[in-house]
Amino acid sequence: MVHIRNYGCADELTGLANRSYGEMKVAQAIDALERFGLPFGWLRIALDNMEELEHRYGHGFVDAAVTVVARTLDYCLGPIDTLMRWGRTEFAAVIRRGDADELLEIERRCVVLARCSKVGWWGDGVRVTISAGGALAVRGDSLESLEFAAEEALRTCMQGGGNRALALHAHAAEAAAENPFQIV
Repeated sequence: MVHIRNYGCADELTGLANRSYGEMKVAQAIDALERFGLPFGWLRIALDNMEELEHRYGHGFVDAAVTVVARTLDYCLGPIDTLMRWGRTEFAAVIRRGDADELLEIERRCVVLARCSKVGWWGDGVRVTISAGGALAVRGDSLESLEFAAEEALRTCMQGGGNRALALHAHAAEAAAENPFQIV
């Protein structure tokens, strides 16, 4: 079996796909959408309150939290989805599903299971939460348009206190955060 680690496509800490590999996978998904109409969603996930937790527990805790959340997220996704580490405490995923309801359900599952996970730190089990913002791709989208919509959804979730999920259509401009799990 070929593994992405063998080709420099994996993140060192988590073993997930790295950002470069992830950008290639989303480009492939966009091409498949344009050519064949195969639907997909773009998901952005970030750990909540990491600055506060890093200040309290230290840099090593952040690495431990990222590793635990990466394993949890990987468990939440399907075998044809691609999860990648996108930033220091951020992840992204290409979700091979057809509608916003399915995308939101995956986001919801990620948020709930991450909240239930514990990061073992100096004998304590510390809980962390995540926020997830997603965008359902449509023909004509690019990584930039998907990233804009997913970032907007993620920002809305984090400003609403975190521990939330929101799915947008890539061309939606505004969203409300009244319900922690919603589709706009």
